[in-house]
Parts: sequence; structure tokens; C-alpha cells
Amino acid sequence: MGLLSILLTAFFGLLSLFFYLRSRRRKRLTFTYDLAELQTRTHPEVTILFNGEQIENLSRLRVVVWNSGNQEIRQSDIPHNVAPSVKLNGGRILSVAVLDASAGTRFYTTAHSDTLLSIHFSFLNSKDFAIVDVLYESTGPKPTSVEFAGRVIGGLPSESRHFEQPLEPMNWIAPIGFTAMWCVGAYYFALNVHRWIHPVPNDGYEIAWSGTGYALLLFVGLIICCVVIYEYLRRYRKSYLPQLARHAFDRVPTAPTPTSQP
Repeated sequence: MGLLSILLTAFFGLLSLFFYLRSRRRKRLTFTYDLAELQTRTHPEVTILFNGEQIENLSRLRVVVWNSGNQEIRQSDIPHNVAPSVKLNGGRILSVAVLDASAGTRFYTTAHSDTLLSIHFSFLNSKDFAIVDVLYESTGPKPTSVEFAGRVIGGLPSESRHFEQPLEPMNWIAPIGFTAMWCVGAYYFALNVHRWIHPVPNDGYEIAWSGTGYALLLFVGLIICCVVIYEYLRRYRKSYLPQLARHAFDRVPTAPTPTSQP
């Protein structure tokens, strides 16, 4: 019962810390993105032209720019002349389009060079977003990489997340199953601890080898539970997007209207 009380205290303590962190006022600009090849040299019978120039390696970058905090981000929160930006390393920007955006945010992009574009908006409430579609040509021997930058006055540092497919309901089985098994094992250990730990003269205790083995097994099981839960939370965080943005992110755009060109 003492061990059970400790576990319950720790659980509710972590729960209180979680809700406290969620209640804190914060604003954070987040970039969730993915990269996809559309045309490579492996399809020589297909020809793509850009302003009369043949493109051999055509790829697409999709970015969801959104406010992952719980406080609004205003245009005045962005430092002067330091707008959020997207930079391609090993790629040449061909066309940029804003596929979708939350109402009233007035999203638009400005291309500064073949590799750099900036993003502008009037405000972002919590979970407000815009989906930016970039067509580019790979120019380097190495795969194209992307860098995001964006400072928010009084906000948390911006972050970038490579999009992963949303978790299925079945993915809950592993974290819940391992945690439930460990709790049952800990409860069984607490009920039978008197069988493994005996008092000895001089105010000491003797632990049976079976009890030591069971305690080590519980410790290993706790590590496994933490790893499984951490991996689930990591994948959930990578795949999380505002509801409307997630639907648009999974939808393949058709003939987007360019909003800026280098």
C-alpha cells in the first residue's frame, strides 16, 4: 500500500505539472514540412519546362506555418526586417503558392533569391495556419535540405518538424499495454513484499534473491515503459497539425496559383 501511495502521488504530481505547463501563456511559431520528388532523370520521356528552361529534377516542399502556442502572434511581435523565412540548401526555388490559410491571417510570401523566401501574416491565433507549397529544382549532388527561421518577441523559439503520418488508434496498444502490465507487476510486488524482505538482528533486513530479481525486472520494465511512451509522444508531436491543416496537408494540390516567383 505504501508503494501504491507513492506511485499515485507521483502520477498526480506529473498530471498537475502537465496541466500547469499547458495553462502557461506562450506563443510559438512552428514549421511542419515534408519534401517529395516529382520528376527525376529516371523519367526521360517526361519533360517539364520552367520559363522555357527544361527542369530535370523537380521536387516539392510543403510547409504548414502555424501557431503551436496558446497565445496569439501579432504582426508587431515579429522583429522589424526579420520576417520568418525558408531557405533551401542545394535547391533552386521555381514557384511558390499559398494553398490555404486561416481566415483573416492575410498570408503571403516574398521571394528574395533562388533559395530564400520570407513569410508574412497579419496575426496568428492559437492553431491558426497557412500551407505554403514550393516547387524547386535540386541543384546539388547531395539531397536538398531546408532551414527555417522565425523570431517572435516574447515567444518561445520557433521550431521545425518533419511531418510524419498520423498515428493510428492501434498505436495506443503498446504504451497502454506496457504501462498496465508494469502497474500490475508493481501491485503484485507490493502485496508480496513481506515474503521477500525479512528483518534480521541488529535492525537490518534481508532480501531474498527472488525479490531482488523481481525488483530488477520491475526496474527494466519501467525503463521499457518510459521508452515506449516517449516514442509514442514523439511520433504524436511530429504528426500533430491543426485539424483543417492536416486535411489540406494530406491532399495533393492541383494547379496551385503562384503568389511569388524569384
